[in-house]
Amino acid sequence: MLRPAISPPGRDTEGIGGTDDERNGWEGRQRAGAGSGHDAGGVRRRDRRAVPHGTAHRGAVARRARRLGRGPRRRGRRHRGGAVMAKARERADEYHAQFAERIIQALKEGAAPWQKPWKPGERILPHNFQSGRDYRGGNALYLALNGLERGYADPRWGGYRQIQEAGGHVRKGEKGTPIMYVEWRQRRTARDESGNPVLDDEGRKKLEWVQRDRPLVKVQYVFNMEQTEGLKLRSLQAAGPEWEGHERAEALIRGSGVRVDHVAGDRAYYSMKDDRVVLPERGQFASQSAYTHTALHELGHATGHPERLNRPTLVKHGGFGSEAYAREELRAEIAAMMTGERLGVGHEPRHGTAYVASWIKALENDPKEIRAAAVDAQRISDWLLTRERERSQSEDRVQPDRRDDGADRKIERDPDRPLTEPEPARLSQPQPPEVPRDPGRRTAAFKSGLEIPDRGAISGPSR
Repeated sequence: MLRPAISPPGRDTEGIGGTDDERNGWEGRQRAGAGSGHDAGGVRRRDRRAVPHGTAHRGAVARRARRLGRGPRRRGRRHRGGAVMAKARERADEYHAQFAERIIQALKEGAAPWQKPWKPGERILPHNFQSGRDYRGGNALYLALNGLERGYADPRWGGYRQIQEAGGHVRKGEKGTPIMYVEWRQRRTARDESGNPVLDDEGRKKLEWVQRDRPLVKVQYVFNMEQTEGLKLRSLQAAGPEWEGHERAEALIRGSGVRVDHVAGDRAYYSMKDDRVVLPERGQFASQSAYTHTALHELGHATGHPERLNRPTLVKHGGFGSEAYAREELRAEIAAMMTGERLGVGHEPRHGTAYVASWIKALENDPKEIRAAAVDAQRISDWLLTRERERSQSEDRVQPDRRDDGADRKIERDPDRPLTEPEPARLSQPQPPEVPRDPGRRTAAFKSGLEIPDRGAISGPSR
């Protein structure tokens, strides 16, 4: 089981370990005996007479040398590091199992975040109450699910210590929600070339950040603002007008670089062979939001093209009804929800029960699939929104220069007026970073011209 949401006093609810005393308790007991029948040398007192004279002393000296970096590392230290990694993997597996179980139950009830409609401007995706940054990927999806199940109207979340440092506290009895993150660096004592600790001006050991050989997966508990008291929170920012969101969506569609054709009929799909999206005529949709959602869904498929994100679930899918096909649909639908909220156009789901059974089966076979799908969906949304911003910046740069040339200015200038200082040259705006492309990575599936069709009536709730 995952550890309790609110730990006893002194426990570290931000990470996966306890306090420094608890984490270092084993090492401290080895050095000081800690009332366990050991002396400072690490040898049981009742066995001292059976040990050759000086052995315990030499062991203590050797341990001290190792702590100062002057000797080989102790085997037990490696084992302890391995135990930490094993414990982290165990917590990650528990997290994935719990996440998948909750999503499966929500899918059966039709209550998964991407299965429910959302009004334009309505926010369900979570962000940090202090920094304002959005939670991403699987964490965003899991927090959104918990917020829906518990009826939270506030999308802001924060860590236990973060809330305390901001002057608030978590109400007694409230349960936190786990999120998972990867720690790529670790902090350790800085040492010189001789292996001695580097001290600062006050004689304290300096610490430095170093890259881990292997990333460490950690689980942290966060709390919704409706679970807290004593915080001085700003009012949630009101959503802009709906038409602004739809204008951004149109800019996103144009800036995606994907050909979009409107054809009378009831089919909406992405063709990888032609690299184009086919949509019904605009007038066939029940609302502008329904059209936008369908376009975002199909553009989500298009991002998996080998020259874009090269997503295996698109490139290697086995056609309608296959497991890979259902996994690709899951990614496109979650991405459409994420992008729709970030644009402010809401979310109008079109999937009914067509894929639910396949999604449930995929999650039962691999509990990590839901987090992988959420991570891919986040990448899809980021890719599309980046193109929308790039197009907006490009349109600003292409505005015509309406200044007159020098000859015209000479004719219009009053000779009795003194010359003004020359106009400073306009600085060109920085070019947007180019997304790396890999045209060489083309697969047989790309050449075969597979399509991602979407079945059913466009205006209906299912397909």
